[in-house]
Amino acid sequence: MEIDDCIVCDLCAKICPVSCIDIESIKATEVIGQTSDGSKKILYAAKFDIDMAKCMYCGLCTIVCPTECIVMTNQYDRTVFELSDLTYKFSDMSPEEAAEKQALLDKQLAEKQAAKLAAMKQKEGGA
Repeated sequence: MEIDDCIVCDLCAKICPVSCIDIESIKATEVIGQTSDGSKKILYAAKFDIDMAKCMYCGLCTIVCPTECIVMTNQYDRTVFELSDLTYKFSDMSPEEAAEKQALLDKQLAEKQAAKLAAMKQKEGGA
């Protein structure tokens, strides 16, 4: 998994037959970068976990990925002592950062809504 190339489209999680991919995204208030193939990134990956204990290695997630950030390897032996160690967490965003990004988005949406209401009131008052 190349998280830097992920656009957080959620296609991999939607196609997974065993629901081993768990993604939570937060819309950015502006473009936050580009992937290696030139795709614009407009979503933050607040959470991107893959539970390899559930994975059946079907490869469907790699087929639908538009930026090819998920690839299958020849490594299938994932021996661990704790089952929780088979859940790979690819997002590098802390819960605090996620809350901050969500607050920025909420503020931007509230400002847009207030501007829209003000424009409607002005239109009604002027007509």
